[in-house]
Amino acid sequence: MQKSCVIKYEGRKRTVGTYAVAMTLEDFPAGTTDFSNVKPFSAVGLQFLVIVTGHSGSCNDTPVFAGNTPQDGECSEVQVGSVYRAVIQASASDVSKQ
Repeated sequence: MQKSCVIKYEGRKRTVGTYAVAMTLEDFPAGTTDFSNVKPFSAVGLQFLVIVTGHSGSCNDTPVFAGNTPQDGECSEVQVGSVYRAVIQASASDVSKQ
């Protein structure tokens, strides 16, 4: 079972702007390595915006989650066929780089 997934985008100053990202998260049986003939248990669409600014900083600067971002480990029950919406906000830990 994979417990984490990292998505990395290395924005450069020439790519400053707002970008829409859409992906589909799929749930497969444990141990699956060949996905060509296996149907997922479930599939969930995930959409979010990424705002790339011209500010520079260290690659080691860790973003800080803010606002109404769900807490780590928080669980939300969602009824079948309903829409779930959560806002995730993150900003630079050094406010001078925001």
